[in-house]
Amino acid sequence: MGIFRSYDIRGVYPDAIDSAFSRKLGLALGAHFRTLERNRHKESLHFVVGRDMRASAAACAPALIEGLCAAGHRVTDIGMVTTPCTYFAVQRLDADGGVICTASHNPAQYIGFKICRELAFPMGYDAGLNQVEQLIDSVEPAARSGTATCADIDGDYIDFLAGLAGRLQPLHVVVDASNGIAGKYLERLFAQLPCKFEGMFLDPDGTFPNHEADPSKEENLVALAARVRASGAVAGFALDGDGDRLGAVDEQGNPVRGDLLAALLCEQVLREKPGSPVCFDLRSSKVLEEVIRAAGGTAVRSRVGHSHIKKQMSELGSPFGSELSGHFYFALDDRARFYADSGLVALVRMLRVLSESDEPLSRRMAPIRKYAHSGEINFRIADEPGAIDAIRRGFADGEQFELDGISVEYPDWWFNVRSSNTEPLLRLTLEGHTPALRDAGLRRVLAVIERFT
Repeated sequence: MGIFRSYDIRGVYPDAIDSAFSRKLGLALGAHFRTLERNRHKESLHFVVGRDMRASAAACAPALIEGLCAAGHRVTDIGMVTTPCTYFAVQRLDADGGVICTASHNPAQYIGFKICRELAFPMGYDAGLNQVEQLIDSVEPAARSGTATCADIDGDYIDFLAGLAGRLQPLHVVVDASNGIAGKYLERLFAQLPCKFEGMFLDPDGTFPNHEADPSKEENLVALAARVRASGAVAGFALDGDGDRLGAVDEQGNPVRGDLLAALLCEQVLREKPGSPVCFDLRSSKVLEEVIRAAGGTAVRSRVGHSHIKKQMSELGSPFGSELSGHFYFALDDRARFYADSGLVALVRMLRVLSESDEPLSRRMAPIRKYAHSGEINFRIADEPGAIDAIRRGFADGEQFELDGISVEYPDWWFNVRSSNTEPLLRLTLEGHTPALRDAGLRRVLAVIERFT
């Protein structure tokens, strides 16, 4: 798999991505954005650029800015920020595009870039990144260079987040920043909220000294769960490396999967926006569809990945979307159709959910934990198309659809197999009405996949 992925650019530093590549990327982005219809009559464009806390980001982000300026554009450097804060800055500063230099939850040796257009609309491989890749070695500097200035957007972003809180109860919560970039916001945010806040691993550190910055993996929630049980907090939350995902544990320290958190959040959103469509990725539990329909919404399946879900939300006018991995997407400005995923927005929204009832989170989750879900299981396979074709033939007795990889549904269990958008892996997700049905289904599917491992 190359460094240009389905919805971002990502690779090992400095082998695949370094300062020289970053400057070329700035030039290529500058050239590509000039070809967009809305930009063709502008003398120069305005880009927002942020970066995470990795040492490689400190080297690559300035080189990217240098390339954008060499392409003749104006750049606002917002410094070390979360990915969602970059999206916010693009919308707030009315920029033509934005780039955050980050590798999200990937290990310390990785770096990359997430790119968006105006109103933080994502640029995926099938929506411009493929053209940028073709330009990467061929663009020359413009006759006149652009300029770069610095801006501090953090205060505005924290005020924006606090403004979403509404009336909260004085809840006691624990938040693990995973040594990611979101740690720099938490104390200032909670200073504006009535909640009691305990922070863990708040110092941004791109070496991730305490645990991997991926809250979708239960092993990364162990320390959080222990702190919640010891402190008597009502819940614990964990953020990923660049702050666009949220994980959670209940008051007993039990992990709450992303699709189950989405079930709680979508009920709240649908009370505010009754009858709306709600988008979710096809790995999510059937219970999420059931909750959406019971709350009066329309359940809409999507391909996995932020560029796909944001596009679908924009087309449908959906106020909320989610992914199994803990991405939660919100319509943050109805008039401008500004859609963004944000771990901190989801955190503030969850504080509102918890404030609406005195019932413990574990009890509220009990009726939602009705099916037996496998989570996502990964395989390294040389012949991924061959494995998927074998599944297509081996499960012809089920109802099949190919929105993303292949999904097969039976009356009492279902599964999806797809190629990863970010790693050279085949991913399996399966759910049964009971643990026995889940395990029997897993045995059937694994018998096919393991012929190719």
